[in-house]
Amino acid sequence: QENDVRFIRGNHDYPDMCKTVPTWIEDGHFENDVMFIGGAASIDRDNRTAGFDWWPDEEISDYDFEHILEKYLDLKPKVVVSHDGPHELRKRMFHDHRNVMTTRTGYWLEVMRYAHKPQVWVFGHWHLNRTLKFEGTLFRCVGIGDNITLDTALLK
Repeated sequence: QENDVRFIRGNHDYPDMCKTVPTWIEDGHFENDVMFIGGAASIDRDNRTAGFDWWPDEEISDYDFEHILEKYLDLKPKVVVSHDGPHELRKRMFHDHRNVMTTRTGYWLEVMRYAHKPQVWVFGHWHLNRTLKFEGTLFRCVGIGDNITLDTALLK
């Protein structure tokens, strides 16, 4: 069914527009032991135009991340689906490919990862297929044009 396809926002998605689309998943939404967190920092923002192809609120605010963290610690999801990944994992997975700068999103996702380690963490911001098992969590970066299906049997 076409209504089965839903999305979290990425860093190049206009946040206000996403909120108007019925299939958008809100940042911090939790269902079926999965927490969803969109947004990230654009490393190429200096080459983009604010309000056209770059948005100053592309990352979740510290205020909103604090509330998402509270919910995360209360619900302890088995799976996290985020646009970007936790900072430490980004350094471990992409040290050979890119300069991994510290971002607000990476920082907060790292705080979350450190406080509670889900079974699986899926993200895609880095555009490469990479998998790493670290401290009991399977981290999976999904490359451009690729997709994965979470096996519910894995999450029991």
